[in-house]
Amino acid sequence: MDIRQLVSADDAEVSGFGYKADGSGSLPLVVNEEDDYYFSGQNLYNPFGEVVTESFRLFLNDGSKGTVKYLRLEDVHPMADPELLREQAEYLKKENIPYMVAVIPVYENKDKIVHLSDSPKLVDTLRYMQENGASIIMHGYKHQYRSSETGEGFEFWDAENDRPIYQPAKDKAKQRSDFSTAEEYDEFVKKGEKYEKGYMENAIRSGVEELVAHDLYPIAFEAPHYAISQQGYRIVSKHFSSYVGQLQLTDSTWQSEYAPMHESKPDFLHGMIIYPETLGYIEQGDAKAMEKLNAKIETGSKYSQSYLSAFYHPYLGLDGLKEVVKSLNEVNGDWLDLKQKDNLVQVKDIRIQTKDGEYQVEKPFLASDYERNLFIKKSLIWAIPLVLFILPAASLLVIRRRE
Repeated sequence: MDIRQLVSADDAEVSGFGYKADGSGSLPLVVNEEDDYYFSGQNLYNPFGEVVTESFRLFLNDGSKGTVKYLRLEDVHPMADPELLREQAEYLKKENIPYMVAVIPVYENKDKIVHLSDSPKLVDTLRYMQENGASIIMHGYKHQYRSSETGEGFEFWDAENDRPIYQPAKDKAKQRSDFSTAEEYDEFVKKGEKYEKGYMENAIRSGVEELVAHDLYPIAFEAPHYAISQQGYRIVSKHFSSYVGQLQLTDSTWQSEYAPMHESKPDFLHGMIIYPETLGYIEQGDAKAMEKLNAKIETGSKYSQSYLSAFYHPYLGLDGLKEVVKSLNEVNGDWLDLKQKDNLVQVKDIRIQTKDGEYQVEKPFLASDYERNLFIKKSLIWAIPLVLFILPAASLLVIRRRE
């Protein structure tokens, strides 16, 4: 390969540096001479992407500045502890911090299936959160695909084969080697994409319907483990205008996730706005978790315009949450209140819209079979005691009349 020195050191300006891992010095990453820019990194994944983004601001004369912070409580499903969650919700309300709650409507583990209708205390807590600073995010429907427990498994990506969802979970996964010709395999993939579409449409519709039946109104979507195919983004965009988290960039592997530095509208999201998560999470058992988070906060806060956004698992307790909030509060910036944005969610007969913090919900009285069954269940709870009271009273009245 013929390598030439394209820019002379005397005339060039270095707009981005990279530092050697051994601490022995720095190297120029982005160099510009007048209107020509040169990038020396091997790829555009972060942290390279962050440096390039910052350099583009110089190129485009973009003077936008500001830091946006957000916090997301993650993996809240019907088996979550409502008291632990309520404690954290009350703390965030007291601190006047808007936040997100990533809700999974159904918990599944082997033969055990639990819906929100089976967890009334949790539903009450989620309503409290929604009324006191929280924005509900639909975090998949079951957050699992094969036999994994909800919260651990994937849902919109076949992680075992590192490919989109082409088949029902119980079917033996077919590989390229199972087909004698490329044409046969291509036909399998084509049918698989059709299956994936129906699978995802059903999950999205069911998730929204079940949340809405409990007066919980999701306003954005987050794929479990951020893993989803390119077709998946197109499907989600038909129902949600807002997406939260990180993005899978290719169907070649789910381990290609990327978070832009601030909210944006990539073409492959088909009109959705991405509200990126940039800081990661507190991992249980990691003694250096806060140290790692603080290092990311320090780096991110140096950029002209950036999101400092993290997620936290409520089962870790209130003390850990307080530490995360304390670190984020030390940075000047605005807390993102997602419901203040323009969000739109649509499935079948349900339409949810937010603007300036106000919800507008359009739906029939009973918008789904789930809501119809829930209504019948609640009606029976009230009807049975009433019948038990009326029958003895009626019998007593008949006896008195006979006397």
